[in-house]
Amino acid sequence: MEYLTAAEISKIWNISSRMVAYYCETGRIEGAIKKGKTWFIPSHAGKPADRRYSRKKVRPAADNIMQTEPITEIEKTGTDAIYHTRDVFHHLGFTRETLRYYEEIGLISPKREKYSQYREFDFYDMSRLMTIDFYRKRGFTPVQIKNLLEADSRQTYEEILWEQRDALKKEIEHLQEMLRRFEKASAYILINAGGGFHEREKS
Repeated sequence: MEYLTAAEISKIWNISSRMVAYYCETGRIEGAIKKGKTWFIPSHAGKPADRRYSRKKVRPAADNIMQTEPITEIEKTGTDAIYHTRDVFHHLGFTRETLRYYEEIGLISPKREKYSQYREFDFYDMSRLMTIDFYRKRGFTPVQIKNLLEADSRQTYEEILWEQRDALKKEIEHLQEMLRRFEKASAYILINAGGGFHEREKS
């Protein structure tokens, strides 16, 4: 089977190579494989349909995790839009400090404006941030999210998911035990402190 790089496919499909990479990362190009930092796409692969204007959109957060939600303002603006830090905060709630940390650990790599050096986010960056937000709201740490996005096999991906599931179960068990102790202590305190409250009320 003949393979082409993302850059070669981008010229054939007349879209950016970053958009091709986005299609690959979200599983929309069958047969695409990643070697190092480069995506290779079967030469016969068809360009994924543009679903930005569908009424309801099923968007893969990563691999086989799917989420169905209404189309967002970001998706309506198209693939050529450029966003800045204030836009990211408005749409997704990520602060400047959070974005700086994500950039430091390699979770995101936005471009810089030529003169001001302000961060610039394109459609691919915003899509990646939406995926990060998807995992963040499910309790994953930034490092776990980075590992999920860089997982090179389904087994690795599943191991990270099950590790988080087990961690959440342990946290739930811990909180349930804390609640049990709290209820027991509350009952004891109220029973033994009742007399004191009555004395103060009389005085």
